Amino acid sequence: AMQKYGIEVTEVTDINDALLYMTGHMFNVSTSDHQITTENYFDTMKPLADGLLLEANISYQNASRIFGNSNIPNSYPLYYKNQIEKILVRGKESLDNAEYTYQNKHYYSSTSKSFQALINSEFVTYACHYFNSDDKDEYITSLLNVASSRVEDESKEAKNADIIDLTSVQCVGAAQKRALDAETQLESAIQSYQNGDTLNALYGIAFALERSKSIGWWLSISSKFEDYGKVNDTLLQNVAEKYLDSAEQARIYSSIVILETGKTSSLLSDAENLINEAKNEVNNYPASALFKSLEGLAKANLAIELIEGISNEKIERTMEKANTAIGESRNFGIEPILAVSYYEYAQSLENESPNDAIVYYKYAGLIAGALRFMMEPFERKTSRFVGVPETHIPIFPGLSTANMQMCYYMIIVGTICVTLAVLIGFIGIAARKQKNIFSSGDWIPRSVKEYYKKY
Repeated sequence: AMQKYGIEVTEVTDINDALLYMTGHMFNVSTSDHQITTENYFDTMKPLADGLLLEANISYQNASRIFGNSNIPNSYPLYYKNQIEKILVRGKESLDNAEYTYQNKHYYSSTSKSFQALINSEFVTYACHYFNSDDKDEYITSLLNVASSRVEDESKEAKNADIIDLTSVQCVGAAQKRALDAETQLESAIQSYQNGDTLNALYGIAFALERSKSIGWWLSISSKFEDYGKVNDTLLQNVAEKYLDSAEQARIYSSIVILETGKTSSLLSDAENLINEAKNEVNNYPASALFKSLEGLAKANLAIELIEGISNEKIERTMEKANTAIGESRNFGIEPILAVSYYEYAQSLENESPNDAIVYYKYAGLIAGALRFMMEPFERKTSRFVGVPETHIPIFPGLSTANMQMCYYMIIVGTICVTLAVLIGFIGIAARKQKNIFSSGDWIPRSVKEYYKKY
């Protein structure tokens, strides 16, 4: 805009941003002082975090022991042993983070870190067994068969799960999202194996297996929370399509603005991938598509908001908005389990990765807002007098119904006759005007040649 039109454009998130930029002041924004993580949330997430943390510790200890006893080639150019050792180190880092977040009562965050630790440790174990195996192809084929069977069984559970209320739409949506993710990872592993990329194939298998385990967690979580708000297939489909459209519009707008600035954004690329996945899923798995659309919408919006970089103030404001949105959902009687989980996850990421933190705060706020929207998604007020009893005032008081019908008939016939008469009159006038375009005294040339002879 500056180069083409000499106009400086500053993108703002909302009216408060505009006011702050122009005046240095802000409206008073009401923030919720309620506790984000409730006792019920702790009671649900803590046992899950306990179990995963224990499993991740055992998996890491086994991987370390097997790695130390394995004979893995480490020659140029692939240096297999070095590559595998890096993943083992990364697994220990994830495990330490899982323990740290657990101690801080960020139980969902702890489960996420434990999940990553498990993937890394299981990969190391698979890789060591592969290099120790006499029949390496048979070993990978056997692993792929186990993973395929596990992913298929767990995915079937998620895809066939009933969605009846706002609690189950969150839990089933999260389960379906993970089921489809596991399928994608397994397909990628098979492709890597066929291309001769052994380590990526083994990593994909580990990811698919661990991801498929999380499907059952989410399907069981819904029973721990109170049911609220009825959701049927039609409502879910309509809401999923609405947010998919919103996400696509936000992505297009953001791409235009960012292109004008000459910058790039990984958030925009992520948003595009999520939106494309949602498009493919919306007809068969609308719950998964809904949450992918919301995540894509969050990233598309942030792609613009963070053009000038991230700041503590931006993180704080996004967090406050998510906090308020969660509080408003609870005022409706909704328990936004997913929103609370991602809010808590964002808290654990503020120091480690501010960019990821603001994404998850934004995502949490959008989820809470979408759940409120699903309460009354397509309310239409046909009149500003909604709720006022209907009144029937007769046009011709004192007449019987038969006489009133005769009056209506006569009025209609009379109106038609008058309309026809007016039209005929206009046609007649137009015809006379057409005949008098040239007066009798005017000379009318019979051809172009005759016209030029005279003039």
